[in-house]
Amino acid sequence: LGIDETVDIPVRARYMNEWSGYQFTLEFDPNSLEVYEILPGELPNLYAEENFNLFDLESGLITTIWHEFDAMADGREMTLFSLRCRAKQPVAIKDALYLSSRLTAAEAVSQDGEVGTITLSFEGTMAETGVTFELYQNRPNPWTNSTIIPFELDPGGDASLSIYDMAGKQVYRTEGYYTSGYHEISVSRHELPAVGLFYYTLEAGDQRATRKMVLTD
Repeated sequence: LGIDETVDIPVRARYMNEWSGYQFTLEFDPNSLEVYEILPGELPNLYAEENFNLFDLESGLITTIWHEFDAMADGREMTLFSLRCRAKQPVAIKDALYLSSRLTAAEAVSQDGEVGTITLSFEGTMAETGVTFELYQNRPNPWTNSTIIPFELDPGGDASLSIYDMAGKQVYRTEGYYTSGYHEISVSRHELPAVGLFYYTLEAGDQRATRKMVLTD
């Protein structure tokens, strides 16, 4: 998106006939994006005033909850709702919008009462193999005390996150097994040697992605 460009971002899902409800937190970068309206989609009993909390828009936070006890008619892909947004600066939507459990736990409830996880993917991030591997921009950026580095894997597996200084020296590394879906790694100031520009790299199997971030005083 270019500066002052407006767009309606549809949030879609399929197989909603298998689910009776969901809840989650949507985070966005308020320095890059202004969200000023929620447009309900095709879900029954979903209303902007009743199903969304918009009191923290200045902080880049939206929470939503929906439930419908009657099974949906079919499992086709449908638009749940759309975000009407304006870009404050040039921005890629996938770098400015995140799904998390920061305020409201990200989960869905099936018709049988089982709780499942929710992930957010963007069109164009799914390879033909059906594998999702996405490293998102850290937030906030620049940062002073701590920052969050989000990423998404599908399927799950072993992954590592490394941070390098301008000279290419590795100054931070964490690794582990991550389930399929969206994850966040928190990095604190004391874990890096000094302020400045850093590059962070996510590796999983034969896939690798790198972004940059700035630590300031």
